Amino acid sequence: MDEWSSHGQLKCPKQEPCPMADETEYRIEFGPYTEMPTTFARLRNRLKQTDSNAEVLFGHHERPSAKHMITVYDEHINRRARPCNQELPPLRKWNLFRKTWQPERNDFPLTGNPTNWGLANWKDSQHYAGIRDLLEAYKGVQSDYNNSYINHFKKQQNLRRKIPCYLSKD
Repeated sequence: MDEWSSHGQLKCPKQEPCPMADETEYRIEFGPYTEMPTTFARLRNRLKQTDSNAEVLFGHHERPSAKHMITVYDEHINRRARPCNQELPPLRKWNLFRKTWQPERNDFPLTGNPTNWGLANWKDSQHYAGIRDLLEAYKGVQSDYNNSYINHFKKQQNLRRKIPCYLSKD
C-alpha cells in the first residue's frame, strides 16, 4: 500500500539527476574541434582587427553601396547597354587557382540609377484614373441613403469626453 498515494495513483520513486545527463554519445564521439575557430569567429576577429565597417569588407570591388547594381537580367533581357566607363576587359584568362575564366561578367556589374522603365508611373496613372472615373460616376448616383442623410456639423457634436458634473457623484 505504500507504493500508492492516498488518491490511488502510483508513486514514482524519487530519481536523482544523472551526472552524465549532458554527455550524450554523439557529444562524446564527435567533440568540437577547438584547434580551429568557426567561420563566424574568424569573421568577427577579422572585423575587429581591421577596424572597418562590414560594408567595406563585403563591398563589391570597393564600390559604395549607394550606387545600385543593375542585374544581368536588366542587361540581357532589357538590352541595357554598358556605358563607356564600365566596359568589360577585352580578354579573359584562365585562373588556375579559381579554375574559372577571369574576369567574369558578374565581377563587373553595371552601376547606375535604379530603373523601373516607367512601369510605376504608368501603374499609378492607371490606378488614379480608375479612381477618378469611379468618383465622377458616383457623384450623379442618387439613393435613399444619400437623400435622407443629415449632415451633422461639428458645432452640433458633443466633443466633451468627461462626464458632466451633475451626473457624477462629486
